[in-house]
Amino acid sequence: MKTYDIIVIGAGPAGISAAIAAKKEGIDNLIILDREDNLGGILNQCIHDGFGMDTFKENITGPEYAERLIDIVKTLNIGYKTKTTVLNIDRDNIVTAVNGIDGVFRIRGKALIYAAGARENGNLKGDINRNKCAGIYTAGTVQRFVNVEGYVTGKNAIILGSNNLGLIMAGRLVIEGIHVKAIIEPENHILGLEKNFMNWVKPFDIPVKLGYDIIGIEGIKRITGVTIIKVDINHRRQEGTEKFIACDNLILASKLIPETEIISKLGVSMCKKNNETKVDETLQTNISGIFVCGNALHINEFADSVAKEGNIAGINAAKYIKFDGSVF
Repeated sequence: MKTYDIIVIGAGPAGISAAIAAKKEGIDNLIILDREDNLGGILNQCIHDGFGMDTFKENITGPEYAERLIDIVKTLNIGYKTKTTVLNIDRDNIVTAVNGIDGVFRIRGKALIYAAGARENGNLKGDINRNKCAGIYTAGTVQRFVNVEGYVTGKNAIILGSNNLGLIMAGRLVIEGIHVKAIIEPENHILGLEKNFMNWVKPFDIPVKLGYDIIGIEGIKRITGVTIIKVDINHRRQEGTEKFIACDNLILASKLIPETEIISKLGVSMCKKNNETKVDETLQTNISGIFVCGNALHINEFADSVAKEGNIAGINAAKYIKFDGSVF
């Protein structure tokens, strides 16, 4: 079994930045593992601009941001394996993973940097969970379909939720010829940044229904429409305000949750309320030699913030290696 000084799990801005920082601190024996086809993580499907102002002092797109980080990885000759899914990590820092070239393999890391990002909580509330018709997607899935794979998901869309991804995808769908009939938001205010509303919703005159929620989904094989209802500040339904809106796809702009399933099995201390990992000021967990950064640690608003955390984790993981288990 091959042993590395540092194994980085995840190749988004956090993981790549961590690997770069560790390499610059003198750690040559390290590797990045990622399940996607290419390095860059979620950046590759974020084709809008607004990235890189802190890191590169320019306003660039997600793929451009990823490309610049990847160029540094290649210049520094940092090893990596893509199309590689991590299956397990045990208490001896042995990582079990699988890909199409190596099959199932095991490697050991003297230190691990966990930067696996976040996942969408795409669950619908209440009894509408039971409807299994086609045409219901998370916003991240639609973003990948449209921006990476070149598919549209329907002709008439409803978006549930007004976080940043929901606002951005509303505009992107209109550009691709989809009629976005409404953004439904149970709160009485937009959840995403004002600039995203002004750039992606207002110019396209997309209706926004604040203080409304979805209580029903119609359709058997495919969704044919949703029933919405007005709710108060405590999300109590206001009977008699129901409205039906026809659509053939429902897009859930859901809350992001740190992707921590693998490391939580190790006994890493977690915050049950928000699925965040508990770390010290060096981003090390309660288990010696395991560091967590980026959206796997907590949800960040900007990619530059994720990259900064990766940098901190990489520097401290390098210190851990160089000073035999101490980062001080």
